[in-house]
Amino acid sequence: QGSADTLSTSSDTVNLDDDTVLAVGLMGNDQARLFARKVTIVFIEILYGDRNVADFTEMASFVLERISIGARRYGGVIDDLSPKEVLVSFNAHHACVTHEAQAFDFAMRVLREVGEVVDGNALRIAIDTSSALVGVMVAHTRSFRTVYGEAVNTAKKLTSLASTAFETDVIISERTKRGLARKKLALADRVVLESDSLDAGGMISAERRSMFVFVLHDRCSVMQGRHAKEYQDALLAL
Repeated sequence: QGSADTLSTSSDTVNLDDDTVLAVGLMGNDQARLFARKVTIVFIEILYGDRNVADFTEMASFVLERISIGARRYGGVIDDLSPKEVLVSFNAHHACVTHEAQAFDFAMRVLREVGEVVDGNALRIAIDTSSALVGVMVAHTRSFRTVYGEAVNTAKKLTSLASTAFETDVIISERTKRGLARKKLALADRVVLESDSLDAGGMISAERRSMFVFVLHDRCSVMQGRHAKEYQDALLAL
């Protein structure tokens, strides 16, 4: 619940004035106010395995409670929540200057606390940073916060790659890694994903994008280092 007037702004807004409203939609008395902002998204997938209803309910309650507490502690906002999937945004609904680092620290807390109680290989976390539309949507008498953009789509797709392609539990995009200079990460590979992107003028379009992805240093797969030189060349070019 909230109002667009209460949204914090910061210099991290992407190529737009802080008070620029990208889109205002009106349907009768309903209104939506969306802003462009650089955000970091953490997408979490939890697999509970075969459990009876009582065990599932108890474990899901514990998992969601720990995720909720961690999100509040590190400045994140839960934008989508179900027993098996959770989406947490940083710098979307209020300013987080170090949103990449805060998102990473939150993910590490979830990995420690939740990973201990769910079965092995049952937790997948992906982190991505990009511009997004954030704000408040209104439907009749109900208002709700929303975040929409490439980072959301990318984080969800990277989550599936974490288990299928890299056999790891945490995967981080190169865009997030730029804000994690002091974190110990290992290059995993380069991937090509198709997702919606937001340009500086607020236009949304689907495009294919190539990016390097990273894993925790102590969870390196056999693919580590495969594109190390190519990544270093890309950094120099950037």
